Amino acid sequence: RLLEGTRLENGWLDSEESFITYPDYIRLIRNALDITKDGALGLKLGQTVNLAMFGAFGNALMSSKTLKDAADVFLKYQDLPGQLTRISTKQSDSEWVLQFEPLYPFEDQVLVYAMEEVLSTTYYGMNFLVNQEVDLTEICLIYPAPEHARLYEEMYHCPVRFMASGNYMRLDARFSSLPVFTANRSVYEYCTKFCEEMLKGLKKSDQFVDQIRNIIMTSLGRFL
Repeated sequence: RLLEGTRLENGWLDSEESFITYPDYIRLIRNALDITKDGALGLKLGQTVNLAMFGAFGNALMSSKTLKDAADVFLKYQDLPGQLTRISTKQSDSEWVLQFEPLYPFEDQVLVYAMEEVLSTTYYGMNFLVNQEVDLTEICLIYPAPEHARLYEEMYHCPVRFMASGNYMRLDARFSSLPVFTANRSVYEYCTKFCEEMLKGLKKSDQFVDQIRNIIMTSLGRFL
Protein backbone atom coordinates (compact mmCIF):
# COMPACT_ATOMS: atom_id res chain seq x y z
CA ARG A 1 0.00 0.00 0.00
CA LEU A 2 2.89 2.37 0.62
CA LEU A 3 3.83 2.44 -3.08
CA GLU A 4 0.25 2.77 -4.34
CA GLY A 5 -0.15 5.57 -6.87
CA THR A 6 3.61 5.88 -7.47
CA ARG A 7 5.84 4.64 -10.28
CA LEU A 8 8.01 2.79 -7.79
CA GLU A 9 8.30 -0.98 -7.68
CA ASN A 10 8.87 -3.42 -4.84
CA GLY A 11 12.56 -3.67 -4.03
CA TRP A 12 13.35 -0.14 -5.19
CA LEU A 13 15.16 0.59 -1.92
CA ASP A 14 17.50 -2.38 -2.33
CA SER A 15 19.79 -0.24 -4.45
CA GLU A 16 21.88 2.53 -2.88
CA GLU A 17 21.52 4.38 -6.18
CA SER A 18 17.73 4.60 -5.91
CA PHE A 19 16.15 7.89 -6.89
CA ILE A 20 12.69 9.30 -6.40
CA THR A 21 10.75 12.07 -8.11
CA TYR A 22 9.03 14.83 -6.20
CA PRO A 23 5.46 13.64 -7.02
CA ASP A 24 6.28 10.09 -5.90
CA TYR A 25 7.88 11.36 -2.69
CA ILE A 26 4.77 13.37 -1.83
CA ARG A 27 2.56 10.39 -2.64
CA LEU A 28 4.63 8.20 -0.33
CA ILE A 29 4.14 10.68 2.49
CA ARG A 30 0.39 10.80 1.92
CA ASN A 31 0.22 7.00 1.77
CA ALA A 32 2.22 6.67 4.98
CA LEU A 33 -0.02 9.14 6.79
CA ASP A 34 -3.09 7.30 5.53
CA ILE A 35 -1.77 3.85 6.49
CA THR A 36 -0.61 4.83 9.96
CA LYS A 37 -3.50 7.19 10.72
CA ASP A 38 -0.87 9.13 12.66
CA GLY A 39 -0.82 12.88 12.04
CA ALA A 40 2.32 13.15 14.18
CA LEU A 41 4.34 10.78 11.97
CA GLY A 42 6.87 13.47 11.07
CA LEU A 43 7.59 14.23 14.72
CA LYS A 44 8.14 10.55 15.50
CA LEU A 45 10.29 9.77 12.49
CA GLY A 46 12.67 12.60 13.35
CA GLN A 47 13.39 10.92 16.68
CA THR A 48 14.68 7.81 14.90
CA VAL A 49 17.38 9.56 12.88
CA ASN A 50 20.85 8.03 12.97
CA LEU A 51 23.27 10.53 11.45
CA ALA A 52 25.65 7.76 10.42
CA MET A 53 23.04 6.58 7.91
CA PHE A 54 23.69 9.75 5.90
CA GLY A 55 27.14 8.46 4.97
CA ALA A 56 29.94 10.99 4.53
CA PHE A 57 27.51 13.86 5.09
CA GLY A 58 26.40 12.48 8.47
CA ASN A 59 29.95 11.64 9.49
CA ALA A 60 31.07 15.17 8.61
CA LEU A 61 28.45 16.44 11.07
CA MET A 62 29.49 13.98 13.77
CA SER A 63 33.20 14.76 13.42
CA SER A 64 32.77 18.56 13.62
CA LYS A 65 34.42 20.40 16.49
CA THR A 66 31.39 22.32 17.79
CA LEU A 67 27.66 22.43 17.20
CA LYS A 68 28.14 25.64 15.20
CA ASP A 69 30.72 23.88 13.02
CA ALA A 70 28.28 21.02 12.44
CA ALA A 71 25.58 23.55 11.51
CA ASP A 72 27.95 25.16 9.00
CA VAL A 73 28.61 21.76 7.43
CA PHE A 74 24.89 21.11 7.18
CA LEU A 75 24.16 24.49 5.62
CA LYS A 76 26.90 24.05 3.03
CA TYR A 77 26.01 20.51 1.99
CA GLN A 78 22.30 20.27 2.74
CA ASP A 79 21.50 19.60 -0.93
CA LEU A 80 23.21 16.21 -0.70
CA PRO A 81 20.71 14.14 1.31
CA GLY A 82 17.61 15.44 -0.46
CA GLN A 83 14.96 17.02 1.72
CA LEU A 84 11.67 18.89 1.75
CA THR A 85 12.94 22.05 3.44
CA ARG A 86 15.91 24.41 3.39
CA ILE A 87 17.52 25.55 6.62
CA SER A 88 19.20 28.89 7.30
CA THR A 89 20.51 30.43 10.51
CA LYS A 90 20.86 33.82 12.19
CA GLN A 91 22.95 34.44 15.27
CA SER A 92 23.42 37.33 17.67
CA ASP A 93 25.35 37.55 20.93
CA SER A 94 22.36 36.18 22.83
CA GLU A 95 20.31 34.11 20.38
CA TRP A 96 20.74 31.45 17.71
CA VAL A 97 17.81 31.12 15.29
CA LEU A 98 17.28 28.29 12.84
CA GLN A 99 14.79 29.01 10.06
CA PHE A 100 13.04 26.30 8.02
CA GLU A 101 11.52 27.03 4.61
CA PRO A 102 9.55 24.48 2.55
CA LEU A 103 11.17 23.92 -0.84
CA TYR A 104 7.79 23.53 -2.51
CA PRO A 105 4.26 24.89 -2.01
CA PHE A 106 3.08 22.01 0.15
CA GLU A 107 -0.50 21.81 1.28
CA ASP A 108 -2.36 20.55 4.36
CA GLN A 109 -0.89 17.47 6.02
CA VAL A 110 2.20 17.32 3.78
CA LEU A 111 3.30 20.76 4.97
CA VAL A 112 2.80 19.70 8.59
CA TYR A 113 4.72 16.47 7.98
CA ALA A 114 7.62 18.28 6.28
CA MET A 115 7.99 20.83 9.07
CA GLU A 116 7.56 18.30 11.88
CA GLU A 117 10.12 15.96 10.35
CA VAL A 118 12.77 18.66 9.97
CA LEU A 119 12.09 20.07 13.46
CA SER A 120 12.40 16.68 15.07
CA THR A 121 15.43 15.64 13.03
CA THR A 122 17.22 18.91 13.83
CA TYR A 123 16.41 18.92 17.52
CA TYR A 124 17.30 15.31 18.24
CA GLY A 125 20.28 15.50 15.92
CA MET A 126 21.68 18.43 17.91
CA ASN A 127 21.07 16.59 21.18
CA PHE A 128 22.96 13.58 19.86
CA LEU A 129 25.92 15.63 18.61
CA VAL A 130 26.54 17.33 21.96
CA ASN A 131 25.36 14.38 24.09
CA GLN A 132 22.91 16.49 26.08
CA GLU A 133 19.53 18.14 25.71
CA VAL A 134 19.65 21.49 23.94
CA ASP A 135 17.21 23.92 25.55
CA LEU A 136 14.97 25.70 23.05
CA THR A 137 13.39 29.05 23.92
CA GLU A 138 10.63 29.05 21.27
CA ILE A 139 9.32 27.34 18.16
CA CYS A 140 7.28 29.29 15.59
CA LEU A 141 5.29 27.68 12.77
CA ILE A 142 3.18 29.09 9.95
CA TYR A 143 0.35 26.56 10.11
CA PRO A 144 -2.59 26.15 12.55
CA ALA A 145 -2.14 23.96 15.62
CA PRO A 146 -2.72 20.30 14.64
CA GLU A 147 -4.75 17.90 16.77
CA HIS A 148 -1.55 16.55 18.31
CA ALA A 149 -0.18 20.01 19.19
CA ARG A 150 0.39 18.98 22.82
CA LEU A 151 3.19 16.68 21.62
CA TYR A 152 5.26 19.68 20.56
CA GLU A 153 5.75 21.05 24.07
CA GLU A 154 6.15 17.54 25.46
CA MET A 155 8.97 16.83 23.01
CA TYR A 156 10.68 20.21 22.80
CA HIS A 157 10.00 21.59 26.29
CA CYS A 158 9.43 25.14 25.09
CA PRO A 159 6.58 27.45 24.01
CA VAL A 160 5.26 26.70 20.51
CA ARG A 161 3.53 29.46 18.53
CA PHE A 162 1.35 28.44 15.58
CA MET A 163 0.12 30.72 12.77
CA ALA A 164 3.37 32.68 13.04
CA SER A 165 4.99 34.64 10.22
CA GLY A 166 7.73 32.03 9.71
CA ASN A 167 9.09 28.67 10.77
CA TYR A 168 11.75 29.15 13.43
CA MET A 169 13.55 27.33 16.21
CA ARG A 170 15.14 29.68 18.75
CA LEU A 171 17.80 28.80 21.30
CA ASP A 172 20.42 30.49 23.44
CA ALA A 173 23.55 31.42 21.45
CA ARG A 174 25.79 29.66 23.97
CA PHE A 175 24.68 26.27 22.66
CA SER A 176 26.41 26.92 19.35
CA SER A 177 29.81 26.63 21.02
CA LEU A 178 29.13 23.28 22.69
CA PRO A 179 31.67 20.62 21.63
CA VAL A 180 30.55 17.67 19.52
CA PHE A 181 31.37 14.60 21.57
CA THR A 182 32.41 12.55 18.51
CA ALA A 183 34.66 15.28 17.07
CA ASN A 184 37.58 14.00 15.01
CA ARG A 185 39.63 16.34 12.85
CA SER A 186 40.93 13.65 10.47
CA VAL A 187 37.48 12.22 9.84
CA TYR A 188 36.08 15.74 9.45
CA GLU A 189 38.65 16.68 6.81
CA TYR A 190 38.12 13.46 4.87
CA CYS A 191 34.31 13.61 4.95
CA THR A 192 34.00 17.30 4.10
CA LYS A 193 36.34 16.79 1.16
CA PHE A 194 34.18 13.90 0.00
CA CYS A 195 31.04 16.01 0.43
CA GLU A 196 32.64 18.76 -1.63
CA GLU A 197 33.24 16.36 -4.49
CA MET A 198 29.71 15.01 -4.24
CA LEU A 199 28.29 18.52 -4.30
CA LYS A 200 30.26 19.38 -7.43
CA GLY A 201 28.90 16.32 -9.15
CA LEU A 202 25.31 16.86 -8.15
CA LYS A 203 23.27 17.18 -11.31
CA LYS A 204 20.77 19.98 -11.64
CA SER A 205 17.20 19.02 -12.50
CA ASP A 206 13.81 20.66 -13.04
CA GLN A 207 12.19 17.89 -11.01
CA PHE A 208 12.63 16.96 -7.39
CA VAL A 209 15.08 14.14 -8.09
CA ASP A 210 17.44 13.48 -5.21
CA GLN A 211 19.03 10.45 -3.65
CA ILE A 212 16.40 8.63 -1.67
CA ARG A 213 16.34 9.34 2.02
CA ASN A 214 16.89 5.84 3.31
CA ILE A 215 16.66 7.02 6.88
CA ILE A 216 13.04 8.09 6.40
CA MET A 217 11.90 5.11 4.41
CA THR A 218 13.64 2.62 6.71
CA SER A 219 12.04 4.28 9.72
CA LEU A 220 8.59 4.17 8.12
CA GLY A 221 8.59 0.41 8.57
CA ARG A 222 8.44 0.85 12.31
CA PHE A 223 5.02 2.43 12.04
CA LEU A 224 3.43 0.24 9.33
